[in-house]
Amino acid sequence: MDSPDTDPVNPSLSARLYSSLGNPTLLSENRPRSTFRGRSGEVVESLLSGAEISGELSKLIMNRAGGNPLFLEELTYALLESGYIKRGEKGYELSGKVGEIQVPDTIQGIIAARLDRLEENLRRTVQVASVIGRRFALSLLEAVVGAKEEVKAHLLELQNLEFIYETILFPEREYEFKHASYKRWLIIASF
Repeated sequence: MDSPDTDPVNPSLSARLYSSLGNPTLLSENRPRSTFRGRSGEVVESLLSGAEISGELSKLIMNRAGGNPLFLEELTYALLESGYIKRGEKGYELSGKVGEIQVPDTIQGIIAARLDRLEENLRRTVQVASVIGRRFALSLLEAVVGAKEEVKAHLLELQNLEFIYETILFPEREYEFKHASYKRWLIIASF
């Protein structure tokens, strides 16, 4: 069913229908046609510490993400970690030309590229954690990896890189990968 702002036949009829369904947010005939793009821009800005993003950067991310929020998030991190995004006076912008950007076209490819940029011991820690499970206890990871202090430092860095989140502090620290499918892609990218 078309929304009131896109119904080519009778916008007021659609508006009354939507009204009867109890969804007043869809009634405005002046509502932007693509609310996803606006929300995607907000997501990207929040990932980049709330700073504004250039139109060229926004267009690149929106076009590449193709409506997939996970891809949007991972692409933003990949561009940032690869140095393709820089912070200027007015916010974030591309540091080069769009045609020069070499970022994988799939989520799995982006995660593999992010893993490749990790220092070897940090990469091993995240790979071992992914084999343990989406959620894993600190003590189990330390037992498998062996180096307790190094594991704690790695987990902190992995949190900063948005690979994992700390979920439980007591009685024992537990961590979780930020997306259920993220763990699966880490395992696949490891081999």
